[in-house]
Amino acid sequence: MQRGVHGRLLDNATSVREAAVDLLGRSVLSRPILTAQYLDMLLERILDTGISVRKRVIKILRDICLDQPDCPRITEMCVKMIRRVNDEEGIKKLVNETFQKLWFSPSPAHDSAGMIRKVQNITDVVSACKDTGFDWFEQLLQNLLKLEEDSASRPVRQACSQIINCLVDSMLKYDEGKSYTIWYSVRKVPFCSKCSPPTNHILRYTNYSRDGHSVVHSYLLSYNCFSSHSVVIFSPPSTPIVIPP
Repeated sequence: MQRGVHGRLLDNATSVREAAVDLLGRSVLSRPILTAQYLDMLLERILDTGISVRKRVIKILRDICLDQPDCPRITEMCVKMIRRVNDEEGIKKLVNETFQKLWFSPSPAHDSAGMIRKVQNITDVVSACKDTGFDWFEQLLQNLLKLEEDSASRPVRQACSQIINCLVDSMLKYDEGKSYTIWYSVRKVPFCSKCSPPTNHILRYTNYSRDGHSVVHSYLLSYNCFSSHSVVIFSPPSTPIVIPP
């Protein structure tokens, strides 16, 4: 089956490739054990020349992320999808809707485990994209915020506020060995803060020197001056300051 489907994914006809993608999608969604076997084939088609094929792939990847939250390749799938944020209008709309559902929908107050999983996913994706810049993240937020400008309900802003709160809590509780992950968390906070209400959070985290010795710095990040277009971040002091726990 694998060889036959792969051949159809390379067919000259867009309709044939779309049908093959659809078959793969139905297979991995109904039998998660097949995800590892066929995921690479699906990921390859996200760059297909056919718009309908790319849309179909994004929908399938979205459903895998939602239905199989423990899949070890969720970060990779999210990276592939979010890089289509500036694709043609139909795909851009689908990407916006996908990440609003995955990331920027408010989480129930009682679902702390789900909130932590969401924030960890965002942090992993940001970290994975560190070499290509973060313009895609800001573009995604701008797209979503524009959609709710005239709405009385603003779920994206509410979700961003939850994300910031969870990030702050995670950074204050982190343990040694997570310094790089925490750094990308900090890098991500300003993007979210552009769309969240003002907050009085002060963040701190530990950074390690190259020689392996632990040097505790207090990075004071003030969000009192947040607005929809600006973020104020205080740089680390030249002399390390230790704040007692």
